[in-house]
This record gives sequence, structure tokens and C-alpha cells, in this order.
Amino acid sequence: DFKAMDQAFYSYSGASNGRLLLMAGFVIADNPFNSVELACTFPVTAASLPLFRSLAEGLDTGVRTPGSAAAEETKNEFIETLPHESEQPSEVLLHVRLGGEALNAQLERVLAFFRLAHMCRGGA
Repeated sequence: DFKAMDQAFYSYSGASNGRLLLMAGFVIADNPFNSVELACTFPVTAASLPLFRSLAEGLDTGVRTPGSAAAEETKNEFIETLPHESEQPSEVLLHVRLGGEALNAQLERVLAFFRLAHMCRGGA
């Protein structure tokens, strides 16, 4: 319980400057948690959806289900299907927070989604 004029604290945890700007209206110089956040959408069919889900197993979090934690509370990589709760989703949305020591490995995992999308469109 707080009384009038009590000091309160809020933890922004490991938030990037982009997230801090959107959530709180400020940024931090030399923020050790700064990162680049990407959201990439890939069209899927009944045949390609299992391939995207299988590829997601290698992500930091995997597949996010509707009702699970919001992006601020999740790990750095996950996918969700769109539209939510559809028996046959038409898209997969890949969420990635790029940054830190594992950047090269993250980029390889993201590129794998683009390679799969290219192959599903008939590319070699």
C-alpha cells in the first residue's frame, strides 16, 4: 500500500531504447540492453505451416500461443500464427530482438526463415 507522497519504483528490466521510448518516453545513452526489434511476416499454406513451426523450435522461445506473455516479457525470438486461433493460419509472424553476444547466431536463425519462405515460393 502506498500513501500520498510515498516514493514508488518501477523496473524497466532489460528494455531497449526503442521499447523505453514507446513505453515511457525516454531513452538511455549507452543502454547495455539496446537492441533492434524486428517483426517479419511470412505467408503460409497448410503444407508450409508445419515447416515454419519446425523451424521455430530452434528459436529462443519457439511458438507463442495466444494469451501468453506480451513481447516485453518474452525472450528474444518467437513466432506466432495469424490470424490468432485460426485452424488454418495464413501467416507466421517472426519476432526477433537482435543484439548482444549471440547476434551472428540470431541472424542465421532469421535468415533460415527467409530461405524457407523463398523455397516455399518455388525458389531454388
